[in-house]
Amino acid sequence: MAADASGHSTGSLSNQKRILREAHKLARKRATQLDIFAKSENLPLSELVVDVENGQDPTRFIVILNAGSTGDVGGVSVDDLERAFGAFEGFLGVEMMLGKPYSYAVYNTPTAAFQAYTVLNNSPIPIPHSNSKPLLLTFTTRVSLDIALSDPKDVMEAVPGLFLLHDFVDCEEEQNLLACVKDNANSWVSLNKRRVQHYGYRFDYPLNTVDFDTSIIDPIPPWGQEILSRYCRTFPLHSTPDQLTVNEYWPSAGIAPHADRHSIFGDVVIALSLGSGVVMEFRRPEETPSTTVSNPCKPFSYHCINIHLPPRSLLVMSGNARYQWEHSIRPRRTDIVHGRAIERGTRVSLTFRNVKRVKGCECGWTHACDVGRDDTGRLDIG
Repeated sequence: MAADASGHSTGSLSNQKRILREAHKLARKRATQLDIFAKSENLPLSELVVDVENGQDPTRFIVILNAGSTGDVGGVSVDDLERAFGAFEGFLGVEMMLGKPYSYAVYNTPTAAFQAYTVLNNSPIPIPHSNSKPLLLTFTTRVSLDIALSDPKDVMEAVPGLFLLHDFVDCEEEQNLLACVKDNANSWVSLNKRRVQHYGYRFDYPLNTVDFDTSIIDPIPPWGQEILSRYCRTFPLHSTPDQLTVNEYWPSAGIAPHADRHSIFGDVVIALSLGSGVVMEFRRPEETPSTTVSNPCKPFSYHCINIHLPPRSLLVMSGNARYQWEHSIRPRRTDIVHGRAIERGTRVSLTFRNVKRVKGCECGWTHACDVGRDDTGRLDIG
């Protein structure tokens, strides 16, 4: 075999140069994907990425930088990634978002995540359509805020005062409740892309207030009272709602960002989802220079959290979730939950609230409150 002046074989040198070129190419690709990741998440890399190669401790969250719905590893699916990352203990799931070139593998402990990272980082894995391209991995401090949360603990930590209870009713109870709602067909009032029924008190939409004439409205029916009894046993410190609105939403229907009126409804709002799930967005203003008193006319920059409300789940909005955060539903036919597209169906929401006998509010969250404001944008409670 031919050798150069130093005695090394020319074949060995050629192989070393090829390895160096591949390493440099991989490093450039990683830097590009990291830049895309940071820009997409709107955070500096120093706040977003955990560099275990330089001694930082791993987290539970692995970012797959080049495998997403538009990633470099073309055609990869959530199922493909789950097979690869699920081979390691402690695997909880993959999170993928439409239009993003990256995704996440989530583990129950940083140690479990590091074991998977050690094996899979920069290594081609047996994924169909991956063209043997290596997966580029790193650790991150958190998953994207665009991902819809569904774990009750995650929901409570993300939005203080917000509680999500899965399977608050079972499938049989769900069908019975839907049948009860359907039986009251004469009670429907048609609105834009939804229709409603009112019990206890009627909400007057043109006047945006509650009608206190109880003689023209039926009380909360027994099937609604049963839900309230169960709720009160679960949350004994909360007051018992006295008003029920049944909302029937068509699959593509949305709700504009809002908070249920502070001046006329009490401190807790609960909603039971029947028939179909939906992703609901919660938002509150960020504390930024654009929202300071010195710039009162500047628009808010919002901190947003997406929550998946599965069928039969109960959502409880209290405290900050009730007063500081607005909620909305985007008008679309499909939601992305745990990386998979879920088609919306017709959703019925049983929404229970307390009606205030004396109007008013002193919460101070003027972006969400319907009570008067002073010239600085804060609540005028003079």
